[in-house]
Amino acid sequence: MDVEKSMLLYAVQHIQAEPKTLLSDLFGLADDNASLLRFYTQVVTSPRYADVMAPFREKFSDRITYYITRCADKLGVMDSELSPMFRMGVSAYSHYMIYGRKSDIEMQVKLLTEYLENLEPALVF
Repeated sequence: MDVEKSMLLYAVQHIQAEPKTLLSDLFGLADDNASLLRFYTQVVTSPRYADVMAPFREKFSDRITYYITRCADKLGVMDSELSPMFRMGVSAYSHYMIYGRKSDIEMQVKLLTEYLENLEPALVF
């Protein structure tokens, strides 16, 4: 929860920043928390802990929706417009934290950057 909250809250607080700066900062947070996410992934995917982790996984989507709403409000866009890109970003950064290879998510980062840049003039650069 702390890793999730720190990254998503950071995104909310800095969503109007230059997209490349925002995404770069999120890579830094991902690097700082990679070992914890790798451990978490092992627990979540283990059949031994499936029942214990089920409530957390089930509420994850609701938490993401909350952060999407906060970011959409700051950008002046509808939740439905931001949701696909935001969820793709969460997935990409989770993947990066687990495997540690930026090359694996280059296309997602490119799409996120282009999407945020195309939201002008709502963004403040």
